[in-house]
Amino acid sequence: MTTFERLNIISNINPNWYQQITDFIKENPEFEKIIYLSSLTEYPIGFNKNPNEPFNPNAPRNIFETIVYSIAASGVNMKYGYSQYIQIISYLREINIFEENMVFPFKIQPKKEQIYINLINILLQNDIIINEMTLDNLELVKEIKGIGITTISLCETLYGNITSIPYTDRNWVHGFSKFYNIINPTKKQILEKTNKWTNKRVGIMLIEQCFRYY
Repeated sequence: MTTFERLNIISNINPNWYQQITDFIKENPEFEKIIYLSSLTEYPIGFNKNPNEPFNPNAPRNIFETIVYSIAASGVNMKYGYSQYIQIISYLREINIFEENMVFPFKIQPKKEQIYINLINILLQNDIIINEMTLDNLELVKEIKGIGITTISLCETLYGNITSIPYTDRNWVHGFSKFYNIINPTKKQILEKTNKWTNKRVGIMLIEQCFRYY
């Protein structure tokens, strides 16, 4: 698919996303060489966020469920991680009850189980309605060991303006390394580049696409 064809498709299905991409390229012309890699969708597929996207009943419904999804997916193959997410979310949706130090009636990796428990605990202890938590509440979540910047970035990607760069995500950092030709980039090097991006959503997406296809 040529660059023109790709941008034409994006313009037709989501004009706002098309405008974001073209504005980003104007501000950061070094990305023009990979504009043909632009994602056709503004949001990751499977989260019911894109226009005309097939509905996924298992997609996270809110920020809390998105955090659970990210924890489940961390450090394991996607099939296993997704099955754990489905098991946990199905259970929580069915009982619709959250308690401190709650015990799940099925086996979960002990380290991850404790992360889920700590997440629920800190929200309850701060009188936050769990399924109504906001992006502002992510400041509390950042304090939980086992929840990294990749999780925060995913929540921002899906629910608001992106301020966090996934500099701990190995795949994304590899894409950054490929694009900027910087071997093993440090956090400082990554932030020096990304702090200049007015629209971090587009920049993060293009680097992700760079990792996958460039």
